[in-house]
Amino acid sequence: MSDGLQSLLASGRGGVPGLWIDCLSYARRLFLGGDDPWTDPARFVSAFTQAQQLLKSDLVDVRVENCVQSWLAGEGADLKAARRPASELKQILGDDGLRDGLLAILATLSNLARGCGGIALTVPSPRRWLRICVERIGGDLSDYLDEDNVEMCAMYVADFLRVFAESGVSVILLEEDSDPGSDPKELYQPIYNVASGYQWDVVLLVPGDVASDPGEGALAACIVDPAAFDALSDGSARGTAIPANFWSGKSAKLSIPEGADFSYVRIPEDANPELVLERLTMLRNGS
Repeated sequence: MSDGLQSLLASGRGGVPGLWIDCLSYARRLFLGGDDPWTDPARFVSAFTQAQQLLKSDLVDVRVENCVQSWLAGEGADLKAARRPASELKQILGDDGLRDGLLAILATLSNLARGCGGIALTVPSPRRWLRICVERIGGDLSDYLDEDNVEMCAMYVADFLRVFAESGVSVILLEEDSDPGSDPKELYQPIYNVASGYQWDVVLLVPGDVASDPGEGALAACIVDPAAFDALSDGSARGTAIPANFWSGKSAKLSIPEGADFSYVRIPEDANPELVLERLTMLRNGS
């Protein structure tokens, strides 16, 4: 297991789970006035540095899906849609401009990452990429949710990740689709192979109350909603995703499941700053 993921585990932190914080949307509103940070690496790292000083995540989280959305709205706006979603993904992730832009962002974060467990690159899972690309080119997602298309997307994601071999990444987080259907993890083998070669941990984030067991093998950890946590085995590290309503003021109490190794936090864009700090203190105190 990489130092990045080790830095989160309750076993090395006196029994209190670490915090993996995705603060991108929140930091964008708080420190950039809602401006797009991806087109200017210097502004990006400025916002991330301020957010990290304030929130103190145990990992620096960089969300690739958000970067791709920014690129498609700007430099990639003239990209001609492919006929099939897997081909669309191939041309998006294969674009040198997108890759170089993300490499520049990661390079600016290298010093910041040394102050915590390193950089986690959050990437849509192959199955989620299929949904994103179908929405771009049109069609019915169910027509493409077969093993061949998922495995093809996994190969394109794996090729994309090779670019970041020297970028300071220590963890790859695959964000699963909101409706994953049958368990798709075994179809992601090309990604596991690349991660193993670069000594990256692969973690799976499953939204909602869908249970997904990392079991033994390629996945270092799985992150699920507290309601689905008890379905996880003890084979790999187990993370719990903090629900969105925890940041709204409507839920003052949150019970972290017993046996959770760490907590994953995605702070909403419109969250109240004072409430965010209050709730992060609660999580760090285990209350």
